[in-house]
Amino acid sequence: MFLARNTQGWWYEQLLKDRLVLALAESHKFSGEMIVNAFGAQRDDRQSIFLQALESYAKKLGCSIPDERLIKPPEFLEETNGEPLYIHLAAIAYLRGENPKTLQELLHFTLLRERSYWVKILKKYGLFESYWKGFFQIVAGITLLGGVQNDAKVIELIGELSSTKAFTSEEKQKIREILSYFFHRGSGVDALRPDRLGEVFLLEECAQDPHLLDTVIKQCQGRQKQLSVLAILERVSSKYVYKNADSTLALLNEHKNMLFKELRPLVSKVIEKVIQSAGYNKKHILDKVVTRIEETFRDGGIGCTVETTKLTPYDIYSQMKSNSLSFSEVLDILKISITVENESDCYNALGLVHTTYRPIPGGFKDYIAVPSAKGYRALHTAVLVSDRLPLSFSIFTKSMKHFAKECPSSWLPLQ
Repeated sequence: MFLARNTQGWWYEQLLKDRLVLALAESHKFSGEMIVNAFGAQRDDRQSIFLQALESYAKKLGCSIPDERLIKPPEFLEETNGEPLYIHLAAIAYLRGENPKTLQELLHFTLLRERSYWVKILKKYGLFESYWKGFFQIVAGITLLGGVQNDAKVIELIGELSSTKAFTSEEKQKIREILSYFFHRGSGVDALRPDRLGEVFLLEECAQDPHLLDTVIKQCQGRQKQLSVLAILERVSSKYVYKNADSTLALLNEHKNMLFKELRPLVSKVIEKVIQSAGYNKKHILDKVVTRIEETFRDGGIGCTVETTKLTPYDIYSQMKSNSLSFSEVLDILKISITVENESDCYNALGLVHTTYRPIPGGFKDYIAVPSAKGYRALHTAVLVSDRLPLSFSIFTKSMKHFAKECPSSWLPLQ
């Protein structure tokens, strides 16, 4: 769990204070049996490092491991660049017989164990099943807030959440005591989980209760706190929300945009004004393009499904800032996704798009011939439609589309 805490100021302070923490972070060996190296380039190295982690935890847990010749590191560990955190978690999952097939499942199984740990603590305090959901929401809420400055604020947050507002004063005090005991910070409560697992925990709780974000964000006081919450929501939505979780992604995007408007009101207004004047809000234009594409493909004998999406002002601002782009260089404000039957149809579809609309120079990328480092495959292109409005296209087969929907947003290349 300690290895996971690497996303906020707490972690960087520890790196500066203690050489052993630095060794943990960089996976250097020093005295201690639980330290493992990151995966090397050779598959044999990966096998031996994973086996080393298994042997360490098997010794701690008092269990045996099967013949090492039968042991293979889970394939999804390659997605993580062999980071020690995931090697540790995968080794524990292996020994417990959980057999996660994806990184998402690994994190979920790990958090199930953490929830069971919290449940044992709550039971010791006389707080049984009816209190568990509320407690988990409080953990998620304080994680998002990066900590709460004093006991009164902890009690206030408990009183605001839908699942805990009915708790008695005595029950609220018990929960405050538990949090303060484990995560004490001055007169308040420290950020409970300022780490990757904590952010996935937050995501799981938001998916169960869409009103959680509204309640917690209302507790944000001050610009720095709002910026911190916005940064966490950005990380969660790009790294951990899988593209098939449409409702959760929409919820996070809505709150990111809301915070952006409060933090950068003038910039937000300017972007919205440019969107309006450039015609990006003209829904009939996009509908007209979709109809024309469907007719053109039908005439060309290509079966397809078409989906449309649109960037929010915050998404546009983020792309402009992180990639040093002007507004006119952000070509995927309006996006059309086309799914066809096979790779040959992908290239035929691309030809039809380019004969129907004028391609923008430099806007074409062939991720089928040259997949991204994470294995993403598709054809990307950008064209000009009516009124010189730029529009981006992504063309997939069904299997390519499935991969794109099942992976985090951060795996997708910039359009």
